[in-house]
Amino acid sequence: MEISKNWINGVDISALIFLFIPVLFFGSVLTFGLAKDLNPIVFISLPALLIAYILGNRQASFPLKLSSRELGFLALLVWMFLSFFWATDPSKVLYLALGYSCLYIYMLAVKNADLSPATLQFISRIFCILFIVLLFTTFFIIINKIPLNSSLLGAHRNKVSASVLSLFPFLLFTLGDQKFFKALKLITGIVLFFILLNTNCRGGILALIAILMFYFSMQSDQFPMKKVLMTSSLLVVIAFLLAFIPSVKEFITSSRIYVEFFDANEFDRLYMVRNSIWLFLENPFSGVGLGNWRLEAYANGFADFSYASEIFSFRTLSNHNIYTELLGELGFPGLFLFLFIFLWPVIHVLRNHQTYTKVAHACCGSIITFLISSFFYSSAFLKSGSFSPLFLLAVFSLAILISETSKNHIVQLPSKYTITPVLLTLLSCLSFFCFELFSEHKIEEYKGIRSDSELYIDRMVRLYTPLLKTDFNFYSIPQMIGYHSRGTPNHSRTERYYEESISFRPYDVNILYEYANNLYTRLNNPDKALTFARRTLKIHPNHLPTRVLLAQMALDKNQLEDAMSFLTFPDEIENKLTKMKNRSFSNLSGPEMNLKAKESLSLKALYETQILKAEIDSLLSITK
Repeated sequence: MEISKNWINGVDISALIFLFIPVLFFGSVLTFGLAKDLNPIVFISLPALLIAYILGNRQASFPLKLSSRELGFLALLVWMFLSFFWATDPSKVLYLALGYSCLYIYMLAVKNADLSPATLQFISRIFCILFIVLLFTTFFIIINKIPLNSSLLGAHRNKVSASVLSLFPFLLFTLGDQKFFKALKLITGIVLFFILLNTNCRGGILALIAILMFYFSMQSDQFPMKKVLMTSSLLVVIAFLLAFIPSVKEFITSSRIYVEFFDANEFDRLYMVRNSIWLFLENPFSGVGLGNWRLEAYANGFADFSYASEIFSFRTLSNHNIYTELLGELGFPGLFLFLFIFLWPVIHVLRNHQTYTKVAHACCGSIITFLISSFFYSSAFLKSGSFSPLFLLAVFSLAILISETSKNHIVQLPSKYTITPVLLTLLSCLSFFCFELFSEHKIEEYKGIRSDSELYIDRMVRLYTPLLKTDFNFYSIPQMIGYHSRGTPNHSRTERYYEESISFRPYDVNILYEYANNLYTRLNNPDKALTFARRTLKIHPNHLPTRVLLAQMALDKNQLEDAMSFLTFPDEIENKLTKMKNRSFSNLSGPEMNLKAKESLSLKALYETQILKAEIDSLLSITK
């Protein structure tokens, strides 16, 4: 049955209900940290809403018309799915590509819905309200010194501030020039800048500057560029002079952006770019596969990262630059298609802004936020079971821009094929949801197994599905099977599942060390253990548990000099070990030290280092 137009003052209510509500729902729910509980509702409701709208509202401009941008997005999706065949972990490809497919089909529906100017203006007003609510909620949380992760927002501070910023262009561009609105823009802009500073959102600050430059360039009659530049320069000079006032200086030096800039190792971001370029040079056309950057990027150069100083464990971070991540994962074609899809419409609007509506200007500002933030954060993209609010709003804005910028359509699907994208949407969303649900269920079940009995091990083996893994926890599923079966007579099973885990995470020092240790202490295979231990040390040269293992192996062969070399560190690490030893084992007797060492892997490695050094020194003194 055809849905009535339901026009109220030019607003297409049916379009609002079936196309805009998912965006509002995604943006508000995910920003407020409720995604984990409501994801099932989101993934099931999206295809249902699209089906209802497409089949019920004949006013929408179907058959589907595809422009070059939409075909480019489709080509990017195809390339993502093709990377399944050469990726180290194909499950990550499948998982993420299905998520992007949901957004692509949704973008097609929004673009082809022929939303009226009044409907778009109404949507902008709702975005303005959402922006103000989120802005002052975030401001209240920050001034009360509540961590955003543990607040009702429940998200990383950069993700929250960048998401709030992505809504700001709708208030800035679409509200009028009345005094009240001008005052509102000024106040919210100041509060927003305060939030960006106190969340250390560097990408957000640059994006805000770019958005304001775009805004003032459009208001050249009211704000001549010469006047804007002079005013900006004067404000910079005043800010510089104010910085010498003690109270102002104290405020600046206590701000998060100042503290983190001097405390954090900013070179890590540069090393991530460097390692991405290494991956690109090895696979310039294909890349290493969608979602596989973190699995492959630390094959070389790990010792340069600041977290390589964590000598007891192996920790890696996701890339903090989406462009180099795409370059490493999907090669040159992937990065080119991404820029073609998102960057070209923005350039077109910036060059010809007089011919576009205020809503299009706001959409352009929102995409600018996404593009600039993507230089600094990986959370701007689709990650781990949820749509990033920033990315979702960028896709929605892209659909609006494409509807205005693309007058010529390359491909037009006949009306009878309208149901095809609907079914694809349903398939993508349900697959994505089931993928996440099934994977999370299995991971939780595996985590609950703490027995080495054959009954539990057989249960794990039966439930193991190699393609359904979305987890980056310490114990991956095949690793858990190997770990729990290490004490059984079935050594071949232990080796098989450890090596399968390593095949998916070839440079994960935690897994490599654990396997080498079990090969030597449990599986009676010293030669193979030596191979994997050396492989571990090549990636993380100062990994103390591996060095202890190699020292023990050398000591068992009576290779005393080699054993001592594995326990000799640079002065910086030696000082760190000495401080930890004094703090952890001071005033403890031998048995007490042995008991305390069992509390953690780091204490065990520290204790064994001390014991082995003493034993080797004793043997060396005898030989001399």
